[in-house]
Amino acid sequence: MISINKNKLIKEIIVGCILSFIMIRFGLTMPFTLNLLIIIPVSVVYSLIDKRFTCLSYTIATLYLIYNIVLKLGISNASLLRLPYEKFIILIGILHIAEGVMTICAAKEDNEVTVGYKENRLVGGYRTCKRWTIPLFLFQVKGIYIPVLVILVYAGESFTMSIQKKSRVMGRWILLYGMMISLLGYLGLKQLLPLELAVICMPIFHEILFEINEKIENKNSIT
Repeated sequence: MISINKNKLIKEIIVGCILSFIMIRFGLTMPFTLNLLIIIPVSVVYSLIDKRFTCLSYTIATLYLIYNIVLKLGISNASLLRLPYEKFIILIGILHIAEGVMTICAAKEDNEVTVGYKENRLVGGYRTCKRWTIPLFLFQVKGIYIPVLVILVYAGESFTMSIQKKSRVMGRWILLYGMMISLLGYLGLKQLLPLELAVICMPIFHEILFEINEKIENKNSIT
């Protein structure tokens, strides 16, 4: 029998309702078209390379790059890659804001002890894998909002501090990342900044998050 955490389910629904309201209120929902399906194979390919690349920040940036190359080459099928990139960038930012907040709030949940190697020594540490399934009214079909399930995941290990503290620290960085990408996406949508700037920043800033995590783990002692 599948056990259901009712409190977690309620939180996920509430977060989904808030995000859906924001998307609808500010006109960020998208009509569902077959073009959107191109996201799936690109995400699958990236997942085979490294799990962290399944984040939409890499997929959307890649598709935007390919779309512009195809346009410049004058290939007639370029329309297949035409997506509402501005809205996707804002969506990516909003989802990371939600992930950051939920990581901070759930810092004490889903944690366990683990062991690993640090400086060629076997050391004890902690690991966590927090997963949230968020219902989101994102797409429209003939004026009707269609709910989709968006999965947010925060996973990490810590050998230098408690996993609760590590989750709070990384949660704040994820939150900051989300705010910056949302702002860049919005300015791109309003044509106040080149959209290319937001596209470039998405994967670069996301990689910086991993660098920050590595820097934390390079500390020598448990705190």
